[in-house]
Amino acid sequence: LTLLALAPLAANAFMAPSAFATRGLSSKLNANAPDYEDYGKFDEQVWSLENKKSVYNDWDPTAPRSATNFNPFETFGGNSPDCSGRFPGENRYKDPSRPDMNF
Repeated sequence: LTLLALAPLAANAFMAPSAFATRGLSSKLNANAPDYEDYGKFDEQVWSLENKKSVYNDWDPTAPRSATNFNPFETFGGNSPDCSGRFPGENRYKDPSRPDMNF
């Protein structure tokens, strides 16, 4: 075997993702994610300002964060939470339905 015959194999191995590069990525994204399994009361509904105000009025900052107990106006890295208090990149995040905007 010549070195030229092994070159394509080496290139494929070089381009493949390694366990070292991806190890722990999901745990880093979810390190601060709340540990709850339910969705918020406005799941599958339009995530409007009125709905956010309703969640905010029910929010108890002294209680543990959950799908029904969070500040909907809080941001993390410039992102707002979905209707269950999850941010993009967290487990079970759902892109919220937003109201129609006509200008």
